[in-house]
Amino acid sequence: MKFVCWVILMIGCLSIIPESPAQEREFVIVNQNDSEHRYFESLRQRRLFALAELLCQRALNDPAIRPPFELLYRIELARTFRDHAQTVPLNDSKSLWEQAFQAVNIDKLNADRYQAESALLEASRVEQLFWVLQLNPANTELRLQFERLSASAIQQLQKALAESDALSGAETIAPEVTTDEIQLALGRCFLRIADWKSANASLRTQYLSLSKASLKEVHRSILSQEYYLDAQLLLLSDYRLGRQSEEFNKTAATILSGSTSPILEQRVAEERVRYLIDQALYSEAVTLINELAKKQNPLSTRLRGLRLKALAELSVQVRLKGDEELANKLVEEVRLRTSQLAAEGQAFEAQLASRYLSDAVAVQTFGPELAALVNQARTAVRDGEFATARQTYEAAILSAQNSGRWEQLIQLAREVADVYFRGQHFTEAAAQLNSIWMSSPNFPGMDQIHLLWITSLEKVYSAQPSLDKLNAYANALADHLQRYPQRETALDARWRLAELTFARRQFAAAIVEYRQIPTTHTRYFDAQNRIFQCYDYLLKTQEAANRELLSDVVSLANRFLTSVEWQRVETASQVEAILQVCQLLLNFETGLHQSLPETFRELQALFTDLKNNDARFQVEPELLAKWNRSLTIDRGILLIQLGRSQEAYQLFDGADSLTNTQQEAMFLLEQLAEIESADSQTEQILGSISLRVIARLKLMTTSLTPQQANALKRYEAEAYYKIGRLSKAIPIYQDLVEGLPVNDPLIARLTALLIECNNQECLEALYTLWKKKAATTRQGELDWHRARYELANACLRTGRIEEAKKIVSVTTLLYPDAGSPVLKQGYAELSRQLKNAK
Repeated sequence: MKFVCWVILMIGCLSIIPESPAQEREFVIVNQNDSEHRYFESLRQRRLFALAELLCQRALNDPAIRPPFELLYRIELARTFRDHAQTVPLNDSKSLWEQAFQAVNIDKLNADRYQAESALLEASRVEQLFWVLQLNPANTELRLQFERLSASAIQQLQKALAESDALSGAETIAPEVTTDEIQLALGRCFLRIADWKSANASLRTQYLSLSKASLKEVHRSILSQEYYLDAQLLLLSDYRLGRQSEEFNKTAATILSGSTSPILEQRVAEERVRYLIDQALYSEAVTLINELAKKQNPLSTRLRGLRLKALAELSVQVRLKGDEELANKLVEEVRLRTSQLAAEGQAFEAQLASRYLSDAVAVQTFGPELAALVNQARTAVRDGEFATARQTYEAAILSAQNSGRWEQLIQLAREVADVYFRGQHFTEAAAQLNSIWMSSPNFPGMDQIHLLWITSLEKVYSAQPSLDKLNAYANALADHLQRYPQRETALDARWRLAELTFARRQFAAAIVEYRQIPTTHTRYFDAQNRIFQCYDYLLKTQEAANRELLSDVVSLANRFLTSVEWQRVETASQVEAILQVCQLLLNFETGLHQSLPETFRELQALFTDLKNNDARFQVEPELLAKWNRSLTIDRGILLIQLGRSQEAYQLFDGADSLTNTQQEAMFLLEQLAEIESADSQTEQILGSISLRVIARLKLMTTSLTPQQANALKRYEAEAYYKIGRLSKAIPIYQDLVEGLPVNDPLIARLTALLIECNNQECLEALYTLWKKKAATTRQGELDWHRARYELANACLRTGRIEEAKKIVSVTTLLYPDAGSPVLKQGYAELSRQLKNAK
């Protein structure tokens, strides 16, 4: 209890400790008497890399440059690329490192000095890679790269060390490489390897020994004071990793003796905190940092990151003691402070803290054994190694199944499903998820896994459709509804079953399914949208047999619109449903459309609020533009239906911008084609608008289905007819009627147009049309009688009197009833006309 109270008190303290962004490195603006090296160092400290690179390159481009100056500028250029590389993400640093090594890859005068600089560059690259690995320790590629580069750096540094006596004291204007600098770099490389190999006691001891030997060779002097202090701090890390507490404390005291530097004190504190964390003394680690923060502000970024690591680990300890509330507070504290680091631009420490938190939460969720596997799998996913991720997740799943840890198994199922889906291994996902579900189908939460299994079956079908796969998906949905009727997942399954029924074009059955989506469900308005789409299909295909249904649907649609509470419209699906209902009423309601004008006004006001960010919700500009186009089209069609065609024409004056999609264009054309008007001016307006929309549609790159292509031709032909251009309409109809049966309405339409045209060319086309139809229709059938009758009429109109008489006489002789009473009467009238014909 005392421990828990102390942690609560500590959290309170954390919340009030002020922090500032990490302290930047100080620099001194140099004067003309400062050395070239000091000047370039100051540019790098200020991250003026482009300027430093430019100055070096300009000097090196001088053909008269002397070797001492070439050495200077090549080294400064290499170090500029090095420092620049250490400030960018690893992937972006590759070209910078290449340029750094290229700058000192010189095999001539001063070759030993260039090689020494190359060795130091390699050591710097190892250091960068070591810290990147802290973010992603399971990354196989990075691990191998670190091992390869560290071995190469050590070999180069040892060679440079052997030749350092020749370099030391040489007269040069370039920055000198000392034995101390090489020993420091060598000791750091050994230390990083020891840290990385810390799980292997033998290798850790071996490399720690090598590291200490090198670092102890860094001597204290006026010229190498900085190297000496860095070496002492690295020795602290050696003693920490080697669990040498006495040496650790002794060295820490030596470093701080006589020093008043807060930066030095914080660097020592970093190692003390790591020492405590290594021993699982997380509360003590946090206390140490908090006490230091009271004396020194701001804290270094690394200390702030270490505090987050300690807090994340502490949350695990607290949760294991059974205090969920306190553990959650600690987790939230870590999240908050991680966000602060990220907001300050401390990306590395923020990412590292996120990793600490993720690891801690994984331990809390899965336990230590499973957490290790889960973290490995998650790392593999981040690295794009999906095969490794699947194998690791499968191992974790097997472990959870064998130990009966069903809650953890459910979480694992979700994660492994995502991995399978990313790799499009849908069949394997279905098998794995079914296995997990079968292990305990009645455990709370397994309904979610069953639904996830259904998702995998849907993806299996979509990848390679077949009737068996579709039936398996449908049966799984029905099974879910039967097994889990009261679970929340049942509504999701109901929606999917409704969508499947809709896709099968079983519209009446789909309406029954959609109606079971309750008003409280997020899919409710999507379901309403679908219901009215189903009614639209049913009324279009079975209108003659659905007069009663038509009345009911129109009444239902009007009730839907009048029941809309506009102040509570706050989702895109609501707007989509309202627009769908408006289009249905425009299609099927006759009269004055009592509900539509008010609905259009409310929609226009809503869209204006959305544009001005004054609505209760927001949508993408593209979607809002689409809605505005739909509303304008609907308003124009309503005006035409109400006889206000001139107003509609003005509204559609920008028709090009109203039909940005194929769907919008086809809808507008369909509505315009169905409007019948005896007013010639209205007909002209309808035709003109249709032709503009068709021209716009033809410019779109999306392809039309055969049905849509034929519909488009029909709309175009009718549009030309409405504006009085029969010569344009007739050829389109002639193309459309190819292969159609005699009783098709399009053939009747073409016949009427050719007769209305009534010139010799049109009448000859009429004769050709029916000559062909009569020849391709089976004798004795009703269509044959109709074709013979129309052919005889065409002969009469084109002056082929004898041919017409022959057709009539032969047909009436062989078939006295002429196929039908109507045709019999028609033949009689035609015979009378032929008798009077000359």
